[in-house]
Amino acid sequence: MILLRQKLERAAALKKGGKPQNVGGKTADDGSNIHRIRALAQMDALSDEDVERSMIQGLLIEEFGEGLVNDPKFQQLVSRVVDLLANDEAGKALLGAARRDLRE
Repeated sequence: MILLRQKLERAAALKKGGKPQNVGGKTADDGSNIHRIRALAQMDALSDEDVERSMIQGLLIEEFGEGLVNDPKFQQLVSRVVDLLANDEAGKALLGAARRDLRE
């Protein structure tokens, strides 16, 4: 949860014109992953749940690498994280705020 919060906060800073920061010992990338997720969030055809799953998947891919995206176990992890956050009041609020921020 803390890692996801840091990533979402960093994404918000990038959106507001901030510079990438060093988070968790890693230097933030140029935000291209966030730009892809933002583009997905703008699509009216996607539900809120799809956008939230895309956010979580993007953050986990950023952390663990692109090579895992097609791994069924990785997709199970994404589903578990989404479910955990969706069933927690603070997590649900965090996802909603991030989703709204991406759609602006």
